Amino acid sequence: MFIITKKSTLLNSSALIFLLLSPLFITLFLSNLLFICKISLSGSTILFSFILSYFILFFLTRKTHWYEWILTLLFYLISYSLSIFFYDLSADGQWYHLESIINLKNGWNPIYEISKTNVAQIYVQSYPKGYEIIAASIYSFTQKVESGKLINIIVLIASLIYVFKLLKQTQLSKLKRYLYTFLICINPIVVTELFTHYLDGFMYSCLIILICSFSCLLKRYNKIDLTTFIFTLSIFSSLKFTSILLVFIFVLFSFIYLWKNHKFKLKYIFPFLISGIIIFPLTNINPYFTNLKNNHHVFHPAFGKEKIENLLSSHVNYDFYKKNRIEKAFISYFSYTGSSKKTTNLKIPFSLKLSEIKVLSDVTITYGGFGPFFGGIVILSTLLFIISSFIPSKAPSGLYYLILGVIASILSFPDFWFARMVPQLYLCPVLILLLMEYKSINSKYLKFGTLITLLFISTNTLMFIIISFTLNFYLSLNTHYQISQMKKLGNKSPILIDYFFKSNVTRLEENDITYKVTKIPYSEDDKNLQFFGAKGKNTTRFIAEFNEKDKSNLLRYLDNQYNKIFNYYQSYKKIK
Repeated sequence: MFIITKKSTLLNSSALIFLLLSPLFITLFLSNLLFICKISLSGSTILFSFILSYFILFFLTRKTHWYEWILTLLFYLISYSLSIFFYDLSADGQWYHLESIINLKNGWNPIYEISKTNVAQIYVQSYPKGYEIIAASIYSFTQKVESGKLINIIVLIASLIYVFKLLKQTQLSKLKRYLYTFLICINPIVVTELFTHYLDGFMYSCLIILICSFSCLLKRYNKIDLTTFIFTLSIFSSLKFTSILLVFIFVLFSFIYLWKNHKFKLKYIFPFLISGIIIFPLTNINPYFTNLKNNHHVFHPAFGKEKIENLLSSHVNYDFYKKNRIEKAFISYFSYTGSSKKTTNLKIPFSLKLSEIKVLSDVTITYGGFGPFFGGIVILSTLLFIISSFIPSKAPSGLYYLILGVIASILSFPDFWFARMVPQLYLCPVLILLLMEYKSINSKYLKFGTLITLLFISTNTLMFIIISFTLNFYLSLNTHYQISQMKKLGNKSPILIDYFFKSNVTRLEENDITYKVTKIPYSEDDKNLQFFGAKGKNTTRFIAEFNEKDKSNLLRYLDNQYNKIFNYYQSYKKIK
């Protein structure tokens, strides 16, 4: 859409992206075919998908692509290692997402059977399962419940390669290519959800890949990008109910662009037809057809007689939720970053509180979900866009269509105040800054404004990365320590556990730890009361006396730092 074609002789990046993504699509497609034939999900599907991916690529190019194949295996190995080290300690990730994955791995056929789970049954049964089916197949193959979320890392890597490939074909400097690749792909929602089973970050990465693959097709029609586009569009369509709305907007703006540029031809419409008419019905029998078969609305439980009202109301106070969508968005993005249900306070743009930094590792940040500086970034980028609209631009029309399409996709959501629902909102100021690169700016004030905006959005993103990864590393390291200790204790007597998330019990079973489920009252004082993840009333807890001497030096150091920060924050709150 807005690239200048150059050929690379060192690496076929399109082939590498294809090899990264095609096993995910093939696993999704074949697993659904097996479900139709009343055959349960199998771990061998993901292995077969890798083999089939190679032969499909060979058929498309008549080349072996050994270099790309080795890199693909390396990326998957790294992603696997990271995914089993970092535990998903999030709420929804451990709740219905992992519950669905565990059920699918254990033989549940969502097309013909009703889920027997007693945890979030309505969501497990009636929500789209594209992500969960792929993750469950990986889990079935590796026998590691945490391994399925490696696909978050894989689609992120693919998006990084694709975006950099496109930016490398522009006139941007090398430094700016890397910087814009970083800002486009490393979204705060992607960062906080990377080691969880939440879908929003995964969905955003797929959206970036869709945009990139379509852009490549428009510039140079080729079989690899065409197939990648079809596969990614099919995965994207199977993730959430909201996928359908986003696909509709994507198709609408793509078709308008094709028509305006005299490219409205069958070869460009073909991938949409293949994905929508053939693949989508086969990969989405559950939930759409099964909802209708069970006398529900096609989008049950989001719509229909049994609609669950106010799905997001539990995150906020009543007065806030009753405001109109524009008011909610303004209050959310121009308030202090946090998750309190209390009345929110508007902030001075670019101001920063310690309490805001503390919550940057949370997966579900209620207010100011894109970070402490985002409100100010919106103001600056909007001013830059308005002022620069009077300056001639060499930017291709595709960039304007992309900005308008992203804005339309945001406004189509009634709850776009909630950052996790619209991760593409963070893309808007980045695209405006990218647009500024095509303008001949002589004003030192505009240049300074562009530089400051770029600096703030980079700093904002880096804060998410540092806080989120550090805390996740600490909590995961502590969880590994807990499991190693329970292995020792479980040999003597069963571990008493009161689980809030069934996936926590699966972790014990995976490590051959004997346990006994019982009610354990929440207590702040019991030293033997342990928690999976952060301490809380809604966190799985268990009784165990651990040997502190078995802790690694690194974990002891992180313990001390965590306690220092926690105590400092408590003192800070009292002063405030």
